Amino acid sequence: MGSHPTVSHDLAYVRLLQGNPQATFDLLQPWMQDAAVAAQWPAHHREPMQVLWLRACHRLGLLEEASAWVQQERDAGVLEAAASGVAGLIALDLDDLPAARMLADAALAVDAGQLEALVARGSVALAEGDQRGARKWLQAALKHHPHDGRTWSALGMASMMEANFLAAQQHLQRAVQAMPEHVETWHALGWAHLMRGEGEAAASAFRSALELDAQDADTHGALAVVLQLSGDHAKAQHHLQEAERLDAESVTAACARAVLSGEVRDPGKLEAVMQQALSRWKPRP
Repeated sequence: MGSHPTVSHDLAYVRLLQGNPQATFDLLQPWMQDAAVAAQWPAHHREPMQVLWLRACHRLGLLEEASAWVQQERDAGVLEAAASGVAGLIALDLDDLPAARMLADAALAVDAGQLEALVARGSVALAEGDQRGARKWLQAALKHHPHDGRTWSALGMASMMEANFLAAQQHLQRAVQAMPEHVETWHALGWAHLMRGEGEAAASAFRSALELDAQDADTHGALAVVLQLSGDHAKAQHHLQEAERLDAESVTAACARAVLSGEVRDPGKLEAVMQQALSRWKPRP
């Protein structure tokens, strides 16, 4: 443990900026484990430490551990508002929409511009099918943080659900520029291009998604659709087989089978399949 929490925080902050959340977690974990010491910190030390540690946990996928810690801090009355906003995103990833809403609201009651809380509220609304409500929260996030990739991605998903594919494409393009490592956003961008008849751009987006996660069945299925529509039956068949191997229940694999068999040629039917896939969407900011 460092000599002072500020020293550990500053080092951990630099590591997170460098793209090393594990180093951030390792630097802060000794402090976070010592609840007796942490409870004695003044708020100006406690809040940034909590926020940074939770952000590291979120990026590392340590969701259950972080959630248990959040509950412990809430019970003790020492969970800071900004940390509550990050905790809202973690609850969202755990598919606990009521907790995500509650934690985000607690953060926004103190700071109406808290980024993670706004994104969490917007994503909760989106998961509940409330695109109008989602836009309200997400546009508020962009007002305070205009370059946040998660916000642009969620806005793009809202536009996809509304079948506004031009707006979706524009929002999702902004999102992948800000966070090129986000598989789900590349996948959605591919569908936006496909629905606008832009086959080459769609294939490029789906390939970008597969470069990040070659085991994603739905992306293989979607790429199979694009390749078949462009006349490359052999490659389409390959990606269909990959999709079926990875997930026999994949919606896009079923769509690809129908396209390869000639059963589906109408773009309207493709849109119906895409909307079916979107209905299973769960926010992963």
